[in-house]
Amino acid sequence: ACLRYGLGTRIFIHTAGNTVEEFQSLEGDVLLLSNHPTRLDWMFLWSLAVALQRVSTLKIVLKDTLKKVPGFGWAVQCFGYPFMSRRDREADLRTLRDSCALSGGGGKLALLLFPEGTDLSKSNVQKSWEHADAKGLQRYHEVLHPRTAGFVTAWAALEKVAKERVSTPPALLDVTMAYVDHVPGELPSEVSVFGQGQPCSEVHIRVQRVSVPQAADASTMEALCTRLFAEKEAMLGRFYQPCRGKGGSRSGGNKEPERNALAATTTMPIEEVTGASARMGAGVLAVLAVEAVAWILWGILGWFAKYLLLAACASFVIVLRFTGGIDQVLFRHAARCLNPSEPAEITTASSKREIGR
Repeated sequence: ACLRYGLGTRIFIHTAGNTVEEFQSLEGDVLLLSNHPTRLDWMFLWSLAVALQRVSTLKIVLKDTLKKVPGFGWAVQCFGYPFMSRRDREADLRTLRDSCALSGGGGKLALLLFPEGTDLSKSNVQKSWEHADAKGLQRYHEVLHPRTAGFVTAWAALEKVAKERVSTPPALLDVTMAYVDHVPGELPSEVSVFGQGQPCSEVHIRVQRVSVPQAADASTMEALCTRLFAEKEAMLGRFYQPCRGKGGSRSGGNKEPERNALAATTTMPIEEVTGASARMGAGVLAVLAVEAVAWILWGILGWFAKYLLLAACASFVIVLRFTGGIDQVLFRHAARCLNPSEPAEITTASSKREIGR
């Protein structure tokens, strides 16, 4: 609601092959596989969770640097979000498995994964090109070549927990994000949105269910992930084609993106999605209620409230320092409950090995 009405950004949900209502009626857990053009994507993808009616069970795979951010980082730790260090491959994959074991199997989880691992900055695109050249792959301009290990692990973990708990098998939803900024073809950033007060005018989120073969092995899933990102590259290339200037740069053409390139079955603004307006309104009321309670407590407790706040901050820092974070405590507890005969291990990022592709 803040993004839509506060910033004035219009958010469109595009579906391919199914309607929004059919996506809402999915009974199993879902793995959301998205491209990652900007560092702001996760904010707008909350809208997709609202549209799917899974906002309360959304888990986003994040970089571990966000774990230390006061307030936000501590909150998502408490909600059991998985954090990736990209320094210790096995620890990161174990975190994904632990997250699925803790939150999956109930049929309501929406696990959001960015296989590219980082955003579409110029330096990251250059690194992706170097990797592509070394491997004899095509150079991508609209996406990065995906890292498939996390996707393969997350899907296997969701299938495993669904089987163990005799619940509906998970569904794979392919998500593609595209932006219409003030300068056609440009992508929004923290500076443009929060520093210069120029939020993008439109965000387009396309979602499509992907059929996964039964008993698919790791190589099959790797090939599937690679194919999906090749399709994203082609689709987004058509989307931004009218914007391109000289030399093939994404901006400079001064024409609006080709929205029909998203090839959607249905397209609607987020506020017209069934139940979305009510959920956004409830979210605003919840935020206002929390703010009101905080101000009331501050008025009653006075200076003592500052000491409580400092104590809470210190507690989070201590827990992060000695246990790896609240999320790791949750994962360890879940492992003990599920496998009481096996010792649970806290995942840490102590190794300096870089996570592979």
